[in-house]
Amino acid sequence: MKYANLINQPRHVSSRPKMSAVDRAAQFSAFAALVGLDEQMVETTRSVDSKVELSEEESEILNRKIQFLSHKLTEDEGYPTIKVSLLCS
Repeated sequence: MKYANLINQPRHVSSRPKMSAVDRAAQFSAFAALVGLDEQMVETTRSVDSKVELSEEESEILNRKIQFLSHKLTEDEGYPTIKVSLLCS
């Protein structure tokens, strides 16, 4: 075995004084450089727009377009390119 001579060796003990938990945590605080990112992401994803209600006519048009795309996908013609626009007044 390559490391067989190390198995029975005593564990290394550092000559440096033991660091407190607070000091050890401070070492890793630099990795929290994106402080506030979680809160900003929640704020960004929060919905602030009111729900858009479609009229019967708009709903029917949208349903026809969805059915058209659904048929295109099942016809083995590949994936169609679609454009989705949300127009709010």
